[in-house]
Amino acid sequence: MNKHFKILVTSLLLVVFIMPLKVYSQNIKDSLRFSLSISTSEYSKADILLKIAYEDYKSKNYHKAIESLNQALEIANSHNIKAFKAECYYLLGKIAFLQKDIENAINNLTRSVNIYENLKNPEKLIIVNSDIGDVYKYLGAYSKAADYYNNSYEIADSIKDENLRIIFLEKTADAYFIQGEYLNAESYYLKLHDEILRLQPESNLDIIKVLYNLSETYKKLENYDNALQYNVSILDIYSEMADTNAMSVVSNNIGYLYLHLRNYEGALESFRKSLQLGMKAKMEDEEYAKLYSNIAICYQNLGDIDNTIIYLKLALKSLKDTESYYDIARLENITANIFYRDEDLYNAELYSRNSIESAKKSGNKDLLQICYHTYSQILRDGNDYIAALEYYEKHLDLKDSLLFEQRINEQELNQKIYNLEKTEKELKLKLADEEVKDLALKQLRLEAEKREREMELLKSEKELEQSEKDRLQQSLELSKQRHEAEIRERELKQLEQDKAIQDLVLKQKEAEEKERLKEIELLESEKERQQLELEKQAEAKKRAQWMVALSAVIV
Repeated sequence: MNKHFKILVTSLLLVVFIMPLKVYSQNIKDSLRFSLSISTSEYSKADILLKIAYEDYKSKNYHKAIESLNQALEIANSHNIKAFKAECYYLLGKIAFLQKDIENAINNLTRSVNIYENLKNPEKLIIVNSDIGDVYKYLGAYSKAADYYNNSYEIADSIKDENLRIIFLEKTADAYFIQGEYLNAESYYLKLHDEILRLQPESNLDIIKVLYNLSETYKKLENYDNALQYNVSILDIYSEMADTNAMSVVSNNIGYLYLHLRNYEGALESFRKSLQLGMKAKMEDEEYAKLYSNIAICYQNLGDIDNTIIYLKLALKSLKDTESYYDIARLENITANIFYRDEDLYNAELYSRNSIESAKKSGNKDLLQICYHTYSQILRDGNDYIAALEYYEKHLDLKDSLLFEQRINEQELNQKIYNLEKTEKELKLKLADEEVKDLALKQLRLEAEKREREMELLKSEKELEQSEKDRLQQSLELSKQRHEAEIRERELKQLEQDKAIQDLVLKQKEAEEKERLKEIELLESEKERQQLELEKQAEAKKRAQWMVALSAVIV
């Protein structure tokens, strides 16, 4: 009931926390789609579509994300917005990888790398190269993955990004190690070790991790002395941290290395120390089994068969209540071999039969064929040749089947890698060809633009020349017009002057005429006056005569 209650509470918590995240994501997408509906700029549309695609990618709605990316890519291609093109190809590659469409993943990621190289964007190149490395790592092409991780490391080194440098040193070294290129792995792990000591001297866990990887590399190179040295350094760090469980594991590793150095006493001491620490740390049953079996191997090499058998039985007893059938089968087979070498065919056959049954339960065919081989040897020495031959044939059939299966898988993997590398090379050549064509087109476009500019310049010069001619002509016309205007003005002034003169002359004549008329009037007036005077005189004379006459009359 309590268990069901916990599951219910957990489910409710998941609903409580996940639902708001989904609502928040949906709100972002709705807001972005609204922005898209009112956007008028193509650049802005591509940017919004890319953001919508990222939201759908985060919510694992890959179909919708691809739709948005294709729309954004169409705009980016039509307007040659390289940064958007690179980002679209990158996200398409990521989605293709998640959908296990490896060919499309490599295709799109390679296109993205090519554009970012042209844009000289080191930060993006580090990320995309790393993702291509992850694709090859997924395929099992670790050497190819290491090449891409190394590319990211070199770019990180060129931009002096120390954190990224550490990350890609480790990824490159790990890929080389898994590929089995141990000398390359050693080189990169040593670089990583120096970087961590320089930049993170207090980071014990990171130091332990690289020391462990170096020890594992030296084990593969069979340089057990160096491997032992690094494990002793790890043990010292864990001792300072008082990590009992980790100290137990490292002590077991030291014992294993002593075994390879044939220092069986040292190995036994390390395994016993590991067992004591493991008991204190309350380790799992499987860990007890490993330590008991390791102690048994030490006793075997020391020639103490009794203790060897005792510890092998203790190891098997530790696994009794577990379903670790692989470990059980392995220990039973080892025990069978110990009894076989001690010529105890009864116990050897008993443990060998049990190992076959356990190996079948484990489903590990490789271990099963080893158990068949052990059993066939025991049956042969027990004079049961028919059964020995039968199990030996089973061993061979299974071994051949596994080898065939391994070869088929290797061939398929190699073919996949070959096809991908071929596709990648062809794509790079195609992209390089497209770049050459683009450059040629750009050159032709530049030349055409240059010719057009020259034509425009010539046209402008001609227009300027014509304009100058027109200007001169206009200037001449204006000068002519001004001259004519001046002439007309002078003529008008002359006419005005002539008219003024004429007016003066007329006025003078009028004045003279008036004067003459005046004079005439004066003369006439004078004449009239004289006439009047004469008339007056005549009148006076007549009056006088009348007066005389009157007087005479009177008289």
